[in-house]
Amino acid sequence: MAKKEDVTKMVEEQETAPVEFRRKRQITLPLISMAHREVLYCEVTGEMMDAPMSGLARNKEKTVPVVPVVDLETGEEALLICSAIIKGAFEKVQGGYVGKRFEIREGTPIPGKRYRALDIFELA
Repeated sequence: MAKKEDVTKMVEEQETAPVEFRRKRQITLPLISMAHREVLYCEVTGEMMDAPMSGLARNKEKTVPVVPVVDLETGEEALLICSAIIKGAFEKVQGGYVGKRFEIREGTPIPGKRYRALDIFELA
């Protein structure tokens, strides 16, 4: 068992790591969705992909479409869970959606449905 002094020394050494060990990018990304947001300003940084999420998925493959984005308000990288509306809108963007910026805004309620429409705008 390590002594308290040894653990303290190890922690101090980790905090002063050599410069060649700086972070390049985050590999694991948090998930964001429009379920609890009114608006999202984002830049799409990669292609849409199917991510395994058995708790959210409604298909037999147990996957959900996600797209890597940067939240333009916070600068945080994340994976945006794409509803059918977002997926369809991104697939219709001329010249592709990767590298472009979007405003995704909660729209009006749809009668007889549990969800709201989404208004999606490409930003300049």
